[in-house]
Amino acid sequence: MALSDRDKDISKPASILVIGGVVVDIYGRADSAERGDLSLANSYPGSVHIHAGGVARNIAENLGWLGLKVGFIGCFGQDDYTGLLTASLQDVNVDISLSKQSAIANDIYLGLFAADGQMINAVNQMRCVTEIDPAFLFRHLASVQQAKTLVVDGNLGTDALDYIAKNKGNALLAADMVSKTKAIRFAGILPAIDILKCTTAEAASLTGLPEDTPPDALCAALQYKGVDTILLSLGAEGFVLANAARDSVWIEPAPTQQISTSSGAGDGLLAGYIYGIETGMDSRKAGYFARDVAALTLAYDGAVNPYIKKLLDN
Repeated sequence: MALSDRDKDISKPASILVIGGVVVDIYGRADSAERGDLSLANSYPGSVHIHAGGVARNIAENLGWLGLKVGFIGCFGQDDYTGLLTASLQDVNVDISLSKQSAIANDIYLGLFAADGQMINAVNQMRCVTEIDPAFLFRHLASVQQAKTLVVDGNLGTDALDYIAKNKGNALLAADMVSKTKAIRFAGILPAIDILKCTTAEAASLTGLPEDTPPDALCAALQYKGVDTILLSLGAEGFVLANAARDSVWIEPAPTQQISTSSGAGDGLLAGYIYGIETGMDSRKAGYFARDVAALTLAYDGAVNPYIKKLLDN
């Protein structure tokens, strides 16, 4: 079953097609404790918030806020949160008509954060996304092959990622690893990836190197395996931007007055870089734009900050 896309002209395919996870984000944030002071099996006063989430969905929404023509293939469940999830993309003109409607409940991400916004731990329930398999993607193969840029996340299964890599044609392929555990799903398709966003832990998982390997060495190892451009997140220290020409630059984080939660910042980073490349920026300028999107995301209580569109006025 496909979702309808209200009042949207879908006669022309989106130039950017994002494929992957869509989830309900449930965030719990302690009021006063720092991450190092928290202990297991304890309860802390704080606040709980619910947002639309999912790495691929977050990227699609970011690109929608930035005004690009975006399509999204994900799997929406059936429960009280479905309207929140579909509206989060439709309201920024992201085409969801190729997505699937599942008979089960929506996927959920449950995150616990310290008062400083840093993640303590998380649990994810990812069942709907498994329905985005090669058989489902085959039904939308024309849209996949017509896209100028494809964006995928590690919530997809290995078989789905392999299918997309083999059938992408001339499209630019960008990928977000999502987590250290899910990063290994990309091991067989690294030569097909043009833009890879990952953390040091995810890069180590893909290369077999220790996590304390210097960032430049991690990037070099990924490039040896065929990746073109790498955005290697160093958390609070910014990120390394490396391309196939072995031109790498460490981009320090933009000043951020406060951090609401760290969730979504990496998704904003990749979305900002894709926006820069799509609109004709050179790689380094796109990197600094990506940094600014990530910084605004950190300051917002949710995985996507709608105010990133103010960056377009600069």
